Amino acid sequence: MQGNYSEATVVLMDARTRFIEIGNRLGATYCSQRLGDILRMQGNYSEATVVLTDTRAQFIEIGGRFGVAQCSRSLGDILRMQNNYSEATTILTDARAQFIGIGHRLGETQCSTSLGAILFAQRNYTEAENLLMHARDQFIDIASTLARHLFLDIGDHLGAAYCTQTLGEILRMQGNYSEATVVLTDARAQFIQIRHRLGAARCSQNLGDVLRMQGNCSEATVVLTDARTQFIEIGDRLGAAQCSRSLGDILSMQNNYSEATAILTDTRAQFIEIGERLSAAQCSRSLGDILRMQGKYSEATVVLTGARALFIETGYRWGDAQCSASLGAVFLAQSNYTEAENLLMHARQQCIDIGLNNLVPRCSQLLEQCLRARDVEAIVETSS
Repeated sequence: MQGNYSEATVVLMDARTRFIEIGNRLGATYCSQRLGDILRMQGNYSEATVVLTDTRAQFIEIGGRFGVAQCSRSLGDILRMQNNYSEATTILTDARAQFIGIGHRLGETQCSTSLGAILFAQRNYTEAENLLMHARDQFIDIASTLARHLFLDIGDHLGAAYCTQTLGEILRMQGNYSEATVVLTDARAQFIQIRHRLGAARCSQNLGDVLRMQGNCSEATVVLTDARTQFIEIGDRLGAAQCSRSLGDILSMQNNYSEATAILTDTRAQFIEIGERLSAAQCSRSLGDILRMQGKYSEATVVLTGARALFIETGYRWGDAQCSASLGAVFLAQSNYTEAENLLMHARQQCIDIGLNNLVPRCSQLLEQCLRARDVEAIVETSS
């Protein structure tokens, strides 16, 4: 099922029909659950939610507690992918409690991993790291226990690899690029070993983003282009679009504004189509920055203000800080020093609060320029 979604869908639909024909309701319901999970992994969140919600109701009706917990976990993961973190946390916490109640350690640990990913997305890095480290230890323990009982080198190596990947993402977001590269390379090797193409592609995507953040544009382009190809072959539209966004940002870094604008505009449309509002807003932020660097300040202000509003609405403080810094630079260029100072102070404080200090030096530099320019203006006005 790792990428062969069309083939798996046909097999599961046929199996469900056969189960229905012989009156095996439980078997048919499990097939529906798997079909819902395929839709989820393909990024078809609306359809997946309908299927999984209906399937969960069927499990409740026939007393399938394990099936209920699995559907709840999948529904929580959909909400997480849609950046609906509050509802996702509630559902995943409940699902984890259900798994604990039936003594299913693997399901419990998978929920913990998703909850850790939410904390990571909310920039609660310390809590996320603690939860994910614990989850990874649990996965490894589960794997070794199963290996002992079954005399096979099996177990949830996938869960351990996923935790390693997310820890690498935390290091990347914190700007610890050397450590992130080591951890993500290790995670990718784990995914390759268990033949999980999607996990390997995601690690490649993150490694490409590390290279991009380090300014290694040529290498980043190669890695991200390859990762995008992998996502397309697997059928992961979201992953492919995320790679396209990063490739658009690289073109922008290389001052290739025309191509960057074309790619980011197309990618934004893809995000909107698959319901990824936050990712679409990130494209808007990049497009606003291109307009700013081209001196199109009025247009840049409109685009960046719209993106910032969505970031504030969804509680994405890093996006808010980035837009605020860019808007501050716009107002500074327009000699609107009061607005520029307010926005740059806000951006810098946001970065400090969430522990992402990469943007702090730039904000400080722009604030210094702002104060100096305002002082010069005051001197000129006084002397005249």
